[in-house]
Amino acid sequence: MSNSPKRALLSALKTIKENGPRNRLTGACHNIDLELMEMKTSDKTAIAVFGLRRDLFAAWPSFSGDIGYPVADPNVLESANLQYTAAFYAKKMWDKRCRYARLRYELIDWMIKELEGDISDGQN
Repeated sequence: MSNSPKRALLSALKTIKENGPRNRLTGACHNIDLELMEMKTSDKTAIAVFGLRRDLFAAWPSFSGDIGYPVADPNVLESANLQYTAAFYAKKMWDKRCRYARLRYELIDWMIKELEGDISDGQN
């Protein structure tokens, strides 16, 4: 595996998209971390991925405004943190029948598209 943070993050996101999350009770951040551990990425790459994913979260057009909880349904009054907590307890974090979960998949799809564009443009 390339040591490139963009390639590592892209690989983790594609795995989540294709196979589903390793932990259906947690959000994208934890599942990305689980994939990075499975790929045995270096600490240096994992730290770089952390910053990269933070930047991508903030650039996502539907970003919640909360870097710790980047996904939020804008039609719900509760904060992104409360929406996350509610989805966690309802076990709907990744349930595609739930709008909140569908937004999480949209974020992953958007991040994949952004990273693929960067990598094809030579921005490893």
